[in-house]
Amino acid sequence: MMQWSLAAELLAFILVVMIALFYYDRKQIKSAREKIFEIGLFLAEISIILNAVCVYTIENYNMVPYWLNMTLNSGYFLISVWMSVAIAAYLFDLLLEHVYSKLCRRRAVTGLGILTGIYTSVVVLNFWNKWLFWFDRQGGYHRGILNKIGYVILIIELAMVVMCYWRNRESVGRNVKKVVHTLPTIIL
Repeated sequence: MMQWSLAAELLAFILVVMIALFYYDRKQIKSAREKIFEIGLFLAEISIILNAVCVYTIENYNMVPYWLNMTLNSGYFLISVWMSVAIAAYLFDLLLEHVYSKLCRRRAVTGLGILTGIYTSVVVLNFWNKWLFWFDRQGGYHRGILNKIGYVILIIELAMVVMCYWRNRESVGRNVKKVVHTLPTIIL
């Protein structure tokens, strides 16, 4: 049986709630970018909560139906990657705010859409092929051969953001440049 600690999730949840409190304190009309940020923030909260629920259901597999464990864990896998897609979309919008050419924006939206579609398909197909994770007859959780694909998606998104930045760096604001220079290290 695997053991998980929820200390990191608790700390992350506290940080996300603090960010949300500061963010929602402002009383102004939200732009499309701010709505994307809100979606990313909401998905981060749901991801943390769902991860804690999944840890509980995995550890108490004898009291939780198989289908519920599969559904909750699949939901966690989906929400986690959708959260990173929302954050990447937010970053692309920040980066490309002053860029006249729409080519990078179209490529970013297309790339994020393709990655999201592929990953969503992998999660749905996992109910049959067990490539992400599976449960044995005793209820034990096992990682599948594609268990780390969410990290691969995140790295691809990060590479897309960095490439877009380098192609348009002359038009990117100084504060956004600071974000792009520190973000890869934080994510990795």
